[in-house]
Amino acid sequence: MKPGARHWLRIAAGWLALLLLAACAGPRPSVPPAAPVQPAPAALPWTAAIGALQNLANNQTCTATLVEQNLILTAAHCLADGRADLALREFVFLPNEGAAPNFPPLPIRGVQAVGATVQQGFIKPSEATGDWALLRIEPAPPALHPVAVNALNWTQIQQRLAAGDHFFSGGYGTPGMLALTQHRDCRPVDAAALGAFLDDGLIATDCTVRLRDSGGPMVLVDIVGRPHLIAVISGIARPNSDRPFGVGVQSASFLPYLKGVPVSAGDSLVVLSPAG
Repeated sequence: MKPGARHWLRIAAGWLALLLLAACAGPRPSVPPAAPVQPAPAALPWTAAIGALQNLANNQTCTATLVEQNLILTAAHCLADGRADLALREFVFLPNEGAAPNFPPLPIRGVQAVGATVQQGFIKPSEATGDWALLRIEPAPPALHPVAVNALNWTQIQQRLAAGDHFFSGGYGTPGMLALTQHRDCRPVDAAALGAFLDDGLIATDCTVRLRDSGGPMVLVDIVGRPHLIAVISGIARPNSDRPFGVGVQSASFLPYLKGVPVSAGDSLVVLSPAG
């Protein structure tokens, strides 16, 4: 190759190298920033399954608890107002009422089971063990989780409390103004120590139960935070000592009915035999 040709070849190679370096040093295509990770929605507390049971006809309020996705538990006397033709269509369940998030009212669609036809006011001791009702509703939103129902006797309750469970009792009682209020600093007690005798199937607490707490849950919350419903609030007992205390119907009375077939889709209330 002639010397002149080699000279021009070296110049061309130099320019090519400069062009390649310039291309490498040029700005790189921008990468779009990663989308921010959305935090998972906070889980609702288990108490969101507790709600107000409202009679739209007379604006009466009780308390109820979601125990299946389409089933709530309340007190039987909450469904009585002295009328024989009580219409369930007049009732709605307001889960988590008074707290966020707000859920739409869930209509009552039928009766699963009811312990007894119990009128409001003074409840005879012989009727108290039947003061519970299981009502079918439109299925609750998936965000609401039913509270598990457990049948525990007095000894088992005491053992669970000694093992670290804590006791919850509460409802939408006056003066809560449609907000759930827990009964503070109370627990299940021996009724005999309060000067009273309770029939089998009832449980006493030293909680200050109020109007509209009827139908509310009595719950043991275990050491990992899981609730176990053990009774439904019936009312207030006034023994000879004149020291009122709360009374609940133990869950052994209504647990057999939870998985039963719907027995009434109408408006009437009936006394049933155990299902299964």
